[in-house]
Amino acid sequence: EWELGLRCLWDTVRAMVLSLPWNALCIPTEMLVNFILPRELRVMGLSTPVPELGEKVDYGVAVYTAPAQSQHYRGAPQFFECRTRHVDETASEDGAAALQRAWNTTGEAWRAYRELDVKGLVANIVCFFPNLGGSEMVKEVQIACWQSSADAAALHARRRRRSEARRDAGGHAEVPVAAGLASGGDVAMQLRPRCEVKHQDRCKMCHRLLESSRAGVRAPGKCRACGGKGHGYAFF
Repeated sequence: EWELGLRCLWDTVRAMVLSLPWNALCIPTEMLVNFILPRELRVMGLSTPVPELGEKVDYGVAVYTAPAQSQHYRGAPQFFECRTRHVDETASEDGAAALQRAWNTTGEAWRAYRELDVKGLVANIVCFFPNLGGSEMVKEVQIACWQSSADAAALHARRRRRSEARRDAGGHAEVPVAAGLASGGDVAMQLRPRCEVKHQDRCKMCHRLLESSRAGVRAPGKCRACGGKGHGYAFF
């Protein structure tokens, strides 16, 4: 047992020591490159080591956003939008343009979340995988969590109206999601929970599990055992 503890200590020390020169080099380089790049693009360097999961595992990047008002939702979300998109830059002459259109579509959706008064959005997460199995195939997985399907439909209707207004004014309308299917594919699904969602949190002081007394409502924000506050975990 002591050998296991000593190995864990040695691994932790090595990771901490090697992280110092890595961050000293990575952070200034990241800031410089992002300053030069167009504002629609950015690069990132991980500041902490990640597990090595093997050569057959594809690493990517995940982007998460949640409106401030989502922390005040008392009820569990009842609607999920899931989308998976594959784009192969080498599948056709239009492959690179199809990939750009796909990214523009995602960027437009996220700007809508920020610029429009979005109601009912609990959280949205997008995962990008730039190379699948060493190929030129790019994969994007997006999941949006809503309080109800009506909230999602209201946002989509407002986005369509804004896109039509831009087009009528001579500007750029939103790029269709299905654009460039000759170089890839797009699958969208709408899901609803089959049972009530039970929310859980954890106490900051004693680390006990905080769980709602009944399904469909948020867990208590205060621990009944020690009186400590919870972390305030989101539903999604």
